[in-house]
Amino acid sequence: MSERYIAVDNVCAWPILTHLPDGTVVATIFNQPTHGGWEGDVECWASGDEGRTWQLRGIPAPHEPTTNRMNVAAGLTHSGDLVVLAAGWSKRNPMGDYSDLHEGVVLPTWVCRSTDGGQTWTQSDGVEPPSTEDERLIPFGDIIRLSDGELGVCIYTWPSPDARDNHLYTSRDDGRTWARRALVRLGNTNDTAPIALRSGRLLAAAERWGKCQWKRAGFGLPCPLPGPTGRPGQGAGREVGRHNPQAGIRGGAVLFRDFVCFCQ
Repeated sequence: MSERYIAVDNVCAWPILTHLPDGTVVATIFNQPTHGGWEGDVECWASGDEGRTWQLRGIPAPHEPTTNRMNVAAGLTHSGDLVVLAAGWSKRNPMGDYSDLHEGVVLPTWVCRSTDGGQTWTQSDGVEPPSTEDERLIPFGDIIRLSDGELGVCIYTWPSPDARDNHLYTSRDDGRTWARRALVRLGNTNDTAPIALRSGRLLAAAERWGKCQWKRAGFGLPCPLPGPTGRPGQGAGREVGRHNPQAGIRGGAVLFRDFVCFCQ
């Protein structure tokens, strides 16, 4: 029997869920009821009853005046610490006074770290800066543990949709610093969720403007699996859904041997 709960009221959220070793589930969220339209923080909320009830546990990325912190990736390091990468926007009005997102610019990404399950946090710089002054970085999704002992995360570039390239960034020091390692896709790529497979390969489901794209990658060697329409390639999987806005399907799915990849 299904159950439905209000986890955190009056927030836009975009929750990134992380399971801690003790069974606690932590949701890392943007704490305002707007798509970044005014000042706000990145908070983490915790549930000890499989998601039925939630309590505020800590604030990984408190905003500075006239800014917000809202774009996040989160996950556990190999040592068990909780790490959040948090970007955000400048020129944000006070809470309740909406400001257009594109009036500001994307802020440099903070590396936020907690050694006590999300209760207290430190913030530092640690993400390799973009190659040009016009390029900004937006992290999203899970921070994943890689089989070679590193950590991985997907970060896409800003500003224009056609120039939104998506890259895999990795950390060799358990999440303290991050460097660009491999290209996921050039152009028209938005929020991207990676997972590490048992084989050691990576799969990333990427949101695009109007279509969906799936990529599977080896270490540093990205290669397309299904094409832009979701069509499986090379016999590696079979299509179980396709992006079709006219039919009310706003994503798609590809079924592989041991998992299903959904893209919204």
